[in-house]
Amino acid sequence: MGYNAFKERWTLIYVREAKEETIIWDTTWTLLDARLAVIQHRASWLSERAAVSIIWDTTCERSERGVLLMGKNLIQQRRGKGNTRYRSPSHRFRGKVTYGSIPQGATQGVVSAIIDAPGRTTPLAEVTYGDKTVLYLPNAGMSVGQTLNTGEMSEGNIVTLRDVPEGTRIFNIELTPGDGGRLCRSSGTTATVIAREASTVTVLMPSKQQKKISGDCRATIGATAGFGRKDKPFMKAGNKHYAMKAMGKLTAITSPINMNAVQHPFGGKNLGKQKNVARGTPPGRKVGNLWPRRTGKKKR
Repeated sequence: MGYNAFKERWTLIYVREAKEETIIWDTTWTLLDARLAVIQHRASWLSERAAVSIIWDTTCERSERGVLLMGKNLIQQRRGKGNTRYRSPSHRFRGKVTYGSIPQGATQGVVSAIIDAPGRTTPLAEVTYGDKTVLYLPNAGMSVGQTLNTGEMSEGNIVTLRDVPEGTRIFNIELTPGDGGRLCRSSGTTATVIAREASTVTVLMPSKQQKKISGDCRATIGATAGFGRKDKPFMKAGNKHYAMKAMGKLTAITSPINMNAVQHPFGGKNLGKQKNVARGTPPGRKVGNLWPRRTGKKKR
C-alpha cells in the first residue's frame, strides 16, 4: 500500500504536551509493518501522561481498524460515559414498591394480580385499595383474590413492629418509620423478631446480625416470594450474564490487581503502591481510597 493511499484511509496523530507529531509512513509498509512501527515509536518517546487519538476515515474497513488500534478506556471510564452495557434498563422496573404508596387510612386490600418483575429477584403483586391499585411485595404463598388486612397477624399483612410477637418471621422491614421498607426485600429472605423492649424491637437478620429497630417501623408478616431461586445453578456464564443484565448488574469483572499496568492503576507488579487518591484526581485514576480522612487500623 502506497503512502498516499494509506493517508487517504486514516491518519494517526500522537499528542504529547500540546505538541503534535505524525508518523511518516514508508511506501513499502504493510499493515503489520505499520503497527510494529507505531509500537516502537510509542515506546521511544510516549510518556505515561501523553494522549493518543486515532482519527479514522469512513472508508476504513472494520478488520483493518483493529490492526492499529491500541489501548482502551478503563472500566470506571466506560461506566462513567454511560453506554448501553452500563446503563440500567429502566423499562424492566415496574415501579417503586413502598408502604407510602398505600392510601392513608386504608386497612383492607385485595390482590388483583401477580406480575413478573424482570428487574427484581421477586415477583410483584398488584393490590387494590378502594379505587387505587398499588404495587406490593408479595409473601411466599400469596394468591390472586387474597384479602390483606393491615395490622392483622397473618402472612402477607403489614404490621407495626411493636405489635409483632417474638419468633414471628417478617420481611420488607423499615429502618426508620415511614421510609417504606428497606430490609429483607430480595427473594426468599426473612428476618425473625427475637426481643421487644419499650420503644425498640430486636430483629435477627438473615446474616445472623441482630438489629435494634424502632417499634414504630412497619414490616410484612412471612417470607418474600421466590424462595429457592438459588437452588438451580446457572451452569454457564452466559446464563448468569443475561440474568444479571436484566437487573442492570455487570458480572464477570476482572480483579484490577490481575490486570496489566496499562489497563488499571492497580495493574502490573508494582506491589506496595498506596491506594489513597486526592479529591481532584481525574477519571481513570480515581480508584482506591477516595480522599480518606484516616488510614490504617484503629488502635484498640
